[in-house]
Amino acid sequence: MNVWSWGANSYGQLAQGDTDDRLVPKPIGTVPGRLTRISCGGGHTLLLTEDGRVYVCGCNNKGQLGTCYLQNFAIFTALQKIKERVVDIAGGWDFSLAVTDTGSLYAWGSNAFGQLGDPSLQAITPVPTQINIPCQVIQVAAGLRHTVALLVSGEVYCWGHAKKGQCGQQGESRLPLKLDLPSKVEITPHNYKCTQIVAGSYHSAALTAQGSVLFWGCNKHGQGAVYPKVTQQISVPMVIDQDLFGGERVKVIKSGWTHLLAQTESGLVYSWGRGDYGQLGRSRSPDIDHIPGVMDISEKITQLECGSEHNLLLTETGRLYAVGWNEHGLCGTGDETNVERPTPIATLSTTTVQYIACGGGHCFAVTTDYG
Repeated sequence: MNVWSWGANSYGQLAQGDTDDRLVPKPIGTVPGRLTRISCGGGHTLLLTEDGRVYVCGCNNKGQLGTCYLQNFAIFTALQKIKERVVDIAGGWDFSLAVTDTGSLYAWGSNAFGQLGDPSLQAITPVPTQINIPCQVIQVAAGLRHTVALLVSGEVYCWGHAKKGQCGQQGESRLPLKLDLPSKVEITPHNYKCTQIVAGSYHSAALTAQGSVLFWGCNKHGQGAVYPKVTQQISVPMVIDQDLFGGERVKVIKSGWTHLLAQTESGLVYSWGRGDYGQLGRSRSPDIDHIPGVMDISEKITQLECGSEHNLLLTETGRLYAVGWNEHGLCGTGDETNVERPTPIATLSTTTVQYIACGGGHCFAVTTDYG
């Protein structure tokens, strides 16, 4: 197993031992065990190994690395403060989250908008702290400044920055600025059980067991599949019309800051929302498109991931494509010109890619060989 990283590296988030950007993928020197998941925040990275341990690197100015002090790390460093086995991780802009095999949730980093879910915590909390939530958590997602948690019951809870409706709470007169405590998102019809969650900069979404997509939050760029000039904000969960996905059930959803991807049961990948960096991956794509459209890629996709304004797409043959915003070399092309249609990453063309991850401005890929 070999791990490659590329893109922005101002804080050492690429785990390369330095702070130089990489315009093409480069293998990192040391991997602390067999990994099962990588989650990238704004300028930091979380790595989860097979034995349930978490390793961190990158920006630590708000304590988002959970190492008890505010020092950046340019190589993966063990997170010592969670003694349970971790099964899921998520990095927000400047905070982090972890779920253990007992369903406990830990949070650390910035709490300026209540995104840690405990009002007693300081604005900067550099130590992982267990958060009180009424049921076992099975998945967690981090937006720019808000958190989304999926419970074993299929219910969804949100907290943190809430002003744009991203926490799914509609007050009597206006939306709250923030929610300091985990708050249940009321979903109708009530028979909907959620199976997956994602978070954008100011929006949230969930996938139901019925294969429907629920959306709430900012719709400025049509992220909610609603014409933004009519509705710029969706305060409570709304079901996206399944006809927009060809009448098919959706099996996977992913979210960037202002765009979303969905893969249907037949394998088609749909994109919608903001597209001015090419992140929708469609020919003649407008700057904003609230109607989901099929991305221009003919190969079967087995994993898709969103960065802030770019995407990585992994095919069943282990070939990796990139599309969208390319500042700092996010698309791995060797330059910084935005990529408007899914394009293979040449540096990894002779390897078999097994797993991919995106952050706000950096990327990781796991391969079976160096090529």
